[in-house]
Amino acid sequence: MSPLASRLLGELEDTTAHHGEIAQVIESETADDNNERRRNAMLKAISTRDRAGWLNSIFPFLCLFPQKWKRVRL
Repeated sequence: MSPLASRLLGELEDTTAHHGEIAQVIESETADDNNERRRNAMLKAISTRDRAGWLNSIFPFLCLFPQKWKRVRL
């Protein structure tokens, strides 16, 4: 697996493991914003739906290299 793919999967794993904490920080950091656009964009970036869609997009690549896929923990 390429280093980029490994880093992206690691980021996906970290975001999933710490989703609640990240969401709390986003809420705290954007509490004084005049509108919700920035907060909504940040929360969308860590949303389960978007991350699952991203994983679905790269899954075919991972199937092409199953021996390397087994080394990556999700």
